[in-house]
Amino acid sequence: MPACVAVNSNQLVEALNSSWVGVAVDGYPLWWDPNLEKKIARCAKNNTLLAFTFAIGKPQLPFS
Repeated sequence: MPACVAVNSNQLVEALNSSWVGVAVDGYPLWWDPNLEKKIARCAKNNTLLAFTFAIGKPQLPFS
């Protein structure tokens, strides 16, 4: 959902109505959204969820 905020992404994708356009969810910056589960379910229902990623914190690198 980097092109716009999560609240608008489904509306934008549905309005464009193209198989070339979809939603990519990055769960890390959106974890706080109480409606995130519903928004992701809407993507799944409309077959517009193209990618999903979720990172849990910063990895410890051996050289940091």
